Amino acid sequence: MTFGQAISTCFAKYADGTGRATRPEFWYFYLFYVIVWVTIGALRSTMFGIIGLALSVVQIAVMIPIIAVSVRRMHDIDKSGWFVLIPIYNLVLLATPGTVGANRFGPEASDATTWADPSRQSEEMTGFNSADPNQARTVTYVQTRKKRPLGKTGAIMLGVSPLVAFGPFILAGIGSQLFCEGGAAAANEANCSWAALPWAMFLTIPAGFSLAIGGIVVMIVGAVRKQ
Repeated sequence: MTFGQAISTCFAKYADGTGRATRPEFWYFYLFYVIVWVTIGALRSTMFGIIGLALSVVQIAVMIPIIAVSVRRMHDIDKSGWFVLIPIYNLVLLATPGTVGANRFGPEASDATTWADPSRQSEEMTGFNSADPNQARTVTYVQTRKKRPLGKTGAIMLGVSPLVAFGPFILAGIGSQLFCEGGAAAANEANCSWAALPWAMFLTIPAGFSLAIGGIVVMIVGAVRKQ
């Protein structure tokens, strides 16, 4: 898959987290995503008002397909899409080759066309000796996994967003209460390292806010598609 194909594929599957995505599809689109964010970030520093707001909307809009392709990338290695939320480990998984052949999320992403093209099917796919023309037949792969409605996906994103945004604060409170002398009430940054954890929210609050906006957009898209 080329850079352009990855972009067109991800926008065609804009908020679709079902199925699988290859490593090139994900990493090419991730490169596009970074380019867009850096470019818009540079433009926003010099533009305000309606133009600045429009650029912010574009940034948020590009987040939805990157979330969707990240989930599909997890599916390609036969993992739940929730694994993409695990820091550091998610990078390892995103770089892991996909499972060979079909898994519970669908056919192998890199060879998906072979399931629809009898001339390219292997013995493993068809289950018979393809060298014998008398046994030639068409085998169609049917994905039986039930798709999660977009509205439900958006609701999950919206529900998780507060945990993402205020995760450090929650962990700091629990950690201070359990491990700091005097509990959370007496803890401070000088006598308890847990009390310093809320400083990390300068990173997690924007992430949680973006996830909430993405969830709302996904729910709207789901509602429109049902009409």
